[in-house]
Amino acid sequence: LLLGAVASWILYTTLIKVVMRKVKPLMATTLSTLLGAGMLGIASLSEPGWAKLATVSAQTKFELVYLAIFPSFFAFLLFNLGIKEIGASKASAYINLMPVNAVLIAALFYGESVTAAQLAGMTLVMSGVLLTTRAPGKTPQMNDR
Repeated sequence: LLLGAVASWILYTTLIKVVMRKVKPLMATTLSTLLGAGMLGIASLSEPGWAKLATVSAQTKFELVYLAIFPSFFAFLLFNLGIKEIGASKASAYINLMPVNAVLIAALFYGESVTAAQLAGMTLVMSGVLLTTRAPGKTPQMNDR
């Protein structure tokens, strides 16, 4: 399953880079989101959970709308803009920030506590992203005095 996910991500990143040579990132993101939503919708029609949708709370409905807009559409739009501006390799490094954002959102909106291990992990992830996205040859220099 993990191998399939990685293969899908590589395929998406490669194809979207080609598509954005002809269309703007907003259009590419809109089309890929609609295509993906359509495929997921068809695949989920046999799931029994659809009957429960009418009975979920307003907060849950708000969270579903939030998930559809922000982490889905806008995140992909930002990722696609990143591919266009800095290339697929560097843009892909930013995906590692997803768990960092999840921890921060959980702490901010749901009152979850952030542990020392999570802080250490977030520091390592952010350091890794910084190191992998930094322009080559731009090492900080100390002034000799």
